Amino acid sequence: MIPIKHNRVSLNQVEKEACLRVLEKGIWSQNTEVINLEDRLQKRTGQNHVLAVNNGLNAIIIALKTLGIGMGDKVMIPAYSCVALANAVLACGAKYICVDVEKETGNIDYGDATLKFTKRVKAIIVVNLFGIPANFGKFALFGVPLIEDCAHGFGLSLNQGIMGSQSEISIFSFYSTKFIGFGEGGAIGFRNKDQYKRALDMRDYTDKVPSAIRMNYKMTDIIAVVLKNKLDFLDDTISKRKSIAAFYRDFLDKKNLGFAMDLCPNMNSRIWYRFVIKLKSKKMNSFIKKMKISGVEVAKPVEDWRSREEKKTAPNASDLYQMNVSLPIYPDLNNSDQKKVIDSIIKIKSFE
Repeated sequence: MIPIKHNRVSLNQVEKEACLRVLEKGIWSQNTEVINLEDRLQKRTGQNHVLAVNNGLNAIIIALKTLGIGMGDKVMIPAYSCVALANAVLACGAKYICVDVEKETGNIDYGDATLKFTKRVKAIIVVNLFGIPANFGKFALFGVPLIEDCAHGFGLSLNQGIMGSQSEISIFSFYSTKFIGFGEGGAIGFRNKDQYKRALDMRDYTDKVPSAIRMNYKMTDIIAVVLKNKLDFLDDTISKRKSIAAFYRDFLDKKNLGFAMDLCPNMNSRIWYRFVIKLKSKKMNSFIKKMKISGVEVAKPVEDWRSREEKKTAPNASDLYQMNVSLPIYPDLNNSDQKKVIDSIIKIKSFE
């Protein structure tokens, strides 16, 4: 029995041929395909300038350094998030503040941020968790730069603008498990041209004087040409994920499993990067194991990296770490596989 993977990276024939053309050129690092990708991202996100880099973590680091974040500074990050956010802040010599998240959406909570905000906070990283747009209007009231983390989706038109341009700086990740992924890769969007120029200078140290800021953050043309093709089908990707989410919700609602789980918010203006169920029994590990035995891989969407003290100050995040499970929802998941995911859930009674 071939298991249904939690995530799967696709590479179609057009993308394979594009990779071959890049290889045959013999110039693989940060050439014309990277420039083309940056142009395409700029148009799809609504940002004024976009810089492609080698991964999402470095995109966050560059964004923070562009803002001058360093020793003595603090950066607010959601307590329920990828550890890359904390790592990026620490890499700049600054300290992070874990802010609790909203119970329903998992997005960073404005009320808790208000309680924890100090004069040393120089930036806030706001994640559109699982593709649910965060409320940037509220966080702008703090008067510090906001970084929009779009690793979970972008390009969707919202009332307040395009997802990917809701703040002065936005970051993107193209790791294999992301909304659009192919191995590695990242990007940074800027409204401000001077910030963009500072980031551009950081990306490549070649033929410049020694500096602790300038590194090698370049993207390869092989990654860029595939990502560019995937951007051509962004709307189709968003639509397919939405369709799978609707299928899941329809069947799970019909089975009246509200006593056992909560479903992630069903909003018109969101991207379905993840379809998350919140188990009420907290028997996450047992549920994951039994689903795997049935031939379906499900997963914890985020691993808990926080210290004991940090866990005490963010109880909503702690619940989500213990109870959230992510189902397969990638575009090429066929109807038969989708039905098998639902059937496997229905057969498992241990999560009641």
